[in-house]
Amino acid sequence: MWYDHLLIAGQVIGALLVIGGFLWFFVNLYLKIEQIGKDTSISKEERSIIMDGLLACLLGLAQHGCNGPVKEGIDKISQFLNKQAHR
Repeated sequence: MWYDHLLIAGQVIGALLVIGGFLWFFVNLYLKIEQIGKDTSISKEERSIIMDGLLACLLGLAQHGCNGPVKEGIDKISQFLNKQAHR
Protein backbone atom coordinates (compact mmCIF):
# COMPACT_ATOMS: atom_id res chain seq x y z
CA MET A 1 0.00 0.00 0.00
CA TRP A 2 0.99 3.63 -0.20
CA TYR A 3 1.78 3.94 3.50
CA ASP A 4 4.39 1.17 3.18
CA HIS A 5 6.34 3.39 0.80
CA LEU A 6 5.92 6.29 3.23
CA LEU A 7 7.33 4.19 6.09
CA ILE A 8 10.31 3.07 4.00
CA ALA A 9 10.99 6.66 2.93
CA GLY A 10 10.83 7.75 6.59
CA GLN A 11 13.27 5.03 7.60
CA VAL A 12 15.69 5.98 4.84
CA ILE A 13 15.49 9.67 5.76
CA GLY A 14 15.97 8.81 9.44
CA ALA A 15 19.00 6.64 8.68
CA LEU A 16 20.52 9.41 6.53
CA LEU A 17 19.95 11.93 9.33
CA VAL A 18 21.67 9.66 11.87
CA ILE A 19 24.64 9.11 9.57
CA GLY A 20 24.81 12.84 8.85
CA GLY A 21 24.68 13.56 12.59
CA PHE A 22 27.63 11.25 13.22
CA LEU A 23 29.61 12.85 10.39
CA TRP A 24 28.81 16.34 11.71
CA PHE A 25 29.88 15.30 15.22
CA PHE A 26 33.22 13.87 14.08
CA VAL A 27 34.01 16.82 11.81
CA ASN A 28 33.35 19.24 14.68
CA LEU A 29 35.41 17.07 17.05
CA TYR A 30 38.33 17.15 14.60
CA LEU A 31 38.08 20.93 14.25
CA LYS A 32 38.01 21.39 18.05
CA ILE A 33 41.06 19.15 18.50
CA GLU A 34 42.90 21.12 15.81
CA GLN A 35 42.01 24.40 17.55
CA ILE A 36 43.22 23.06 20.91
CA GLY A 37 46.55 22.17 19.28
CA LYS A 38 46.92 25.73 18.01
CA ASP A 39 46.02 27.15 21.44
CA THR A 40 48.55 24.88 23.11
CA SER A 41 51.40 26.09 20.91
CA ILE A 42 50.49 29.70 21.73
CA SER A 43 50.33 28.82 25.41
CA LYS A 44 53.81 27.25 25.29
CA GLU A 45 55.24 30.42 23.80
CA GLU A 46 53.52 32.56 26.45
CA ARG A 47 54.80 30.35 29.26
CA SER A 48 58.32 30.54 27.86
CA ILE A 49 58.19 34.34 27.83
CA ILE A 50 56.83 34.42 31.39
CA MET A 51 59.55 32.02 32.57
CA ASP A 52 62.27 34.17 30.96
CA GLY A 53 60.81 37.30 32.56
CA LEU A 54 60.64 35.65 35.96
CA LEU A 55 64.25 34.50 35.70
CA ALA A 56 65.31 38.02 34.69
CA CYS A 57 63.50 39.47 37.74
CA LEU A 58 65.15 36.99 40.07
CA LEU A 59 68.57 37.68 38.56
CA GLY A 60 67.98 41.40 39.06
CA LEU A 61 67.06 40.83 42.69
CA ALA A 62 70.20 38.71 43.15
CA GLN A 63 72.33 41.53 41.74
CA HIS A 64 70.86 43.85 44.38
CA GLY A 65 71.94 41.50 47.14
CA CYS A 66 68.81 39.43 47.75
CA ASN A 67 69.74 35.92 48.86
CA GLY A 68 67.94 32.84 50.15
CA PRO A 69 64.73 32.13 48.24
CA VAL A 70 65.89 34.26 45.30
CA LYS A 71 68.99 32.10 44.78
CA GLU A 72 66.90 28.93 45.20
CA GLY A 73 64.41 30.19 42.62
CA ILE A 74 67.17 30.99 40.17
CA ASP A 75 68.66 27.53 40.62
CA LYS A 76 65.30 25.78 40.18
CA ILE A 77 64.37 27.76 37.08
CA SER A 78 67.84 27.25 35.58
CA GLN A 79 67.67 23.50 36.18
CA PHE A 80 64.18 23.34 34.68
CA LEU A 81 65.21 25.29 31.58
CA ASN A 82 68.26 23.07 31.13
CA LYS A 83 66.11 19.93 31.32
CA GLN A 84 63.66 21.39 28.80
CA ALA A 85 66.47 22.32 26.43
CA HIS A 86 67.73 18.73 26.35
CA ARG A 87 64.35 17.19 25.57
